[in-house]
Amino acid sequence: MSFDEFNDFVRKNLKWNLTFNILDGSSFLLGMVLVAFDTVLPVFIRRLGGSNFLVGLLPAIFILSTNILPLAIANYTERIERRKKLVLALGTFMRAPWMVLAVLCALFGSQYPSLLIGMTVVCFVLFSIGAGLVYTPWLDMVLTMIPVNVRGRMASGRTIGGFGMGILGGLAVTHILKSVPFPYSYSILFGLGFVFMMLAVLFIGLLREPVYPKRTEHKTLKQYFSALPSIIKGNGNFLYFIVVRMLLTIGIAIGGFYSVFAVEHYNLDESYAGVFTTIGVVTAMGASYFLGLLGDRFGHKINCVIGCISIVAACALSIWPPPLFLYYTVFVLRPITHCVMIISAMNIVVEFCKPQEQPTYIALSQALSAPAALLMLGAGFLADTMGFTWLFSCVGILALAGTLVAAFAFKDPRVDSRNARHNA
Repeated sequence: MSFDEFNDFVRKNLKWNLTFNILDGSSFLLGMVLVAFDTVLPVFIRRLGGSNFLVGLLPAIFILSTNILPLAIANYTERIERRKKLVLALGTFMRAPWMVLAVLCALFGSQYPSLLIGMTVVCFVLFSIGAGLVYTPWLDMVLTMIPVNVRGRMASGRTIGGFGMGILGGLAVTHILKSVPFPYSYSILFGLGFVFMMLAVLFIGLLREPVYPKRTEHKTLKQYFSALPSIIKGNGNFLYFIVVRMLLTIGIAIGGFYSVFAVEHYNLDESYAGVFTTIGVVTAMGASYFLGLLGDRFGHKINCVIGCISIVAACALSIWPPPLFLYYTVFVLRPITHCVMIISAMNIVVEFCKPQEQPTYIALSQALSAPAALLMLGAGFLADTMGFTWLFSCVGILALAGTLVAAFAFKDPRVDSRNARHNA
C-alpha cells in the first residue's frame, strides 16, 4: 500500500472506524464502571477484610503491568503489518478473569473471605497482564487509522459514550449493592462487567485496519533494547512529558482511597460507592467533551496542566475535609484526571515520533512511568501506618510539582513541530 492509498483508505473509512472505536470504548468503559477500581473494588476488598495496603496494591499491580509489559511486545508490533488479530486474542485473555471472579465470588464469598481475597488478587494480576500486553498493539492500531486532528474528539467520544452508559451502570451498582445480599451483589457486578467488556471485543473485530506503507526493519531484542537509550537521551521534552505522565498516574492510582476515606470518615454505607461512581461518570462526560476539543484545537499540553491541578485540589479537600455535600467535589475532580490520561496522555505520545515508531514510543511512555506504580505500592502502607492525611499530602505536593513542570517546562510537541517547520 502506497502513502496515497493509505491516506485514501483512512479517509474513506474514517466515519466507520470512528463509529466502532467509540462503540468499543463505550462498551469497555461501561464494563469498567461496573467493576470500578476506585469505587467498587476497594469497597469489596474492605468488605472481605482486606487492608488499605491491599487497596493500594491492586492499582499498583495494574499500573506496573500496563507500564512494563507494553515494551515486551513493542518490537514485534512494529514489524507486523496488521495488529487486529493480536488485539482480539489478547483482549479476550484480558477480560476472562472477571467472569472467573464472578463465579468465585458467588461460591466462596460468604464462608471463605480470606481465600476469595487471594483469588481476587490472582484474577486481577491476570487481567493486568492482559491489559499490559494488549495496550501497545491496540493503541498503535487505533492511532494509525485516526488522523491526528481528530484523535482528541475520538477519545472524548469513547469516554462520553462509555460514561453515558456508565450513568446507568453507576445507578445499577447502587441498586445491586443495596438490594442483593453479599457476596452475590459483587458476583453480579463482575459478571456484567465481563459481558460489556466482551461486547467491546466484537466492535474491535469490525474495525477496518489500514496497513501503514513503511514499517521498521527487523531487529533482534538485543538490538531493539540497545537502541532505546538513544531515543530517551535525544528527546528532553519527551522526558518532561514522562514526568507529568507519572504524576497523573499517581493521581489516578490513589482514586480508590478517596472512596475508602469518604466511607470511613463520614460513616457511610458501602452503597455510596454507586453514588461516587455516578458523580464521576456524569463529570467524565462533560470533561471529555471539552478536553477533546481543547486537545484537537490547541494541543494536549493544556489538558495535562488541568489534570495535575485536579489532583492538587482533590488532595486538598481530603486533607481538610469539608461537609459531605462539599466533599462530593472530590468525585468531580477525580475523573477529570482520568479523562486527561485517556484523551491526552495516550494521544500526545505519538506526536513525538514518526508513525512507524509509534509502538516504541507508546511502550516507552508506559515503561518510563513505571516508578509511579512502585511509589503506589507504599500508598496503602502509608495510609495504614500514618493515616490518609499523610497520603493525600504527599500526593498533593507531587501533583503541585507536576503542575509546574507541565505549565513551564514541557512544550507541546505539535506546536514544537510547527515552529520547527516554520523556522526551517
